[in-house]
Amino acid sequence: MPCELTVEARKALQEEVTALGNEIRGLKEQKANPDLVKERVAKMLALKKQLGDEGKPGKFVLKCPKGGKLIYDLEDQGGELLSMRYDLTVPFARYLAMNKIRNIKRYHIAKVYRRDQPVMTRGRYREFYQCDFDIAGEYEKMLPEAECLKVVDEVLAKLDVGNFRIKVNHRLLLDAMIGASGVPEANFKTVCSSIDKLDKEPWEKVQKELIDEKGMSLEQTETLRSFVLFREDVGAEMSMSKSSYNYNRKGWEDSEFPILCETCLGPNPYLRMQKDTYGKECTICERPFTNFRWQPGKGARFKMTEICQTCAKIKNCCQTCMFDLEFGLPIQVRDHALKITDDLPRQGANRDFFVQNQERALAATDGTTPGGALATIGADHPGTEMLKRLQRTGPYYKRNAPHICSFFVKGECKRGEECPYRHEKPTDPDDPLSQQNMRDRYYGNNDPVAEKILNRATGGNDYRVNPVPNLPTALPIPDELIPNKRGHAAAQGAGPSTGPPLKVPRVVPTLSSYDASGPAGSSSIYYPSQDPQRLGAKGDVVE
Repeated sequence: MPCELTVEARKALQEEVTALGNEIRGLKEQKANPDLVKERVAKMLALKKQLGDEGKPGKFVLKCPKGGKLIYDLEDQGGELLSMRYDLTVPFARYLAMNKIRNIKRYHIAKVYRRDQPVMTRGRYREFYQCDFDIAGEYEKMLPEAECLKVVDEVLAKLDVGNFRIKVNHRLLLDAMIGASGVPEANFKTVCSSIDKLDKEPWEKVQKELIDEKGMSLEQTETLRSFVLFREDVGAEMSMSKSSYNYNRKGWEDSEFPILCETCLGPNPYLRMQKDTYGKECTICERPFTNFRWQPGKGARFKMTEICQTCAKIKNCCQTCMFDLEFGLPIQVRDHALKITDDLPRQGANRDFFVQNQERALAATDGTTPGGALATIGADHPGTEMLKRLQRTGPYYKRNAPHICSFFVKGECKRGEECPYRHEKPTDPDDPLSQQNMRDRYYGNNDPVAEKILNRATGGNDYRVNPVPNLPTALPIPDELIPNKRGHAAAQGAGPSTGPPLKVPRVVPTLSSYDASGPAGSSSIYYPSQDPQRLGAKGDVVE
């Protein structure tokens, strides 16, 4: 290694190297004698070798014995220290530091090189591929660790290697086990060396070594044994997330009152609710939250919250029925009108990470601003006109009616008048609403209620519904059914109305009453499916 140079000597050498470099470039441009160029290059390399590596940024040299033993150290013609890539972690750390990246998730597959002895150590190679997946940044506690385990599980499952076991090697976990057993911190390393033998030796032999050689008491070894030999099914371990330990409840949600629409809240101003703290898991994010249960009115069925408040704020919906709070319509109808694309993560760590970020963002607001894609939608959006025409003018308490008793339908109900459900036969056993799913309702996919409303809303600018499918052509409105023919024609020429849609009279003409071609001079179209009697419901929203 070159001796340490003073600042003045190093500066003089650097100036001489720069001058030689300029001279070499000039000789090459003039196409001088190659021997002369080689002479100048050799002189410049000798000077560079005198400079060495001192003071050069970006150098990472492993000083530990293991690093010096296994890393290929190289040196170029100028004496600059180089190394072949030992692993993928050190380059990743350098990349984060150089680009000032705070949060990142990435995977990398590349070759690494170890100065090993394959002849001496069986199964070791000097050149091989390594796969790294790294999570850097600040996240919720234990979430990155859980995601890493999930990645390993998915990769090995798709490789179809058969049954496998994932072993977690984390020094902090081992230190926590030893510390909880009452072992002094100074003895951690010696105790760890004994625990490492459990793969080859039984616990009785390791315990004897801990007592005789490491100075641990019998009580300490028994406590340590309960940790290192802990074995339990995955389901039993995961159930600990709802245990009584407070540190597991950091990400759980507690609230004093639910987020409800007027329909689910009911007409009773003196409502009594049952509150169960952390009593239910959210249907969407599967996180425990505070559950509420109440009866919205006399004779109505009991209701309860189905999703947590964070998920409700992301979609700006009710925690129970998952209808939009502003317009009282299904989420699928609102997203269709506002042209919102649902790109929310549905499962796994990506969903949990998204919900946590949204929760932090919502905590910084006053609580009245919706999250997600709704935060960018203003009141002047063109889709709000359609929603205003479709929304109800008041709460729809009929939705709170009790369901039909399934035992009564089969003739097996024995509760009589005490039964809280309706004793009547269903009008349509194949009703698609019976197949409605809460997740589909929240994400706005395959919602039968929303599809029914959207079918009524499609058509012209006034959001009329389509004709009955089994009719060959639409029937014209007879002139005697038009109250004011002049006003009707003027309204047609004035373009789409900004008020509520016109209600069609309840007088329903039959197919034999009027010719399909319609009377002369009538250009209006009558849709039988638009009549309230044919719809079988009053108002704008069909349950």
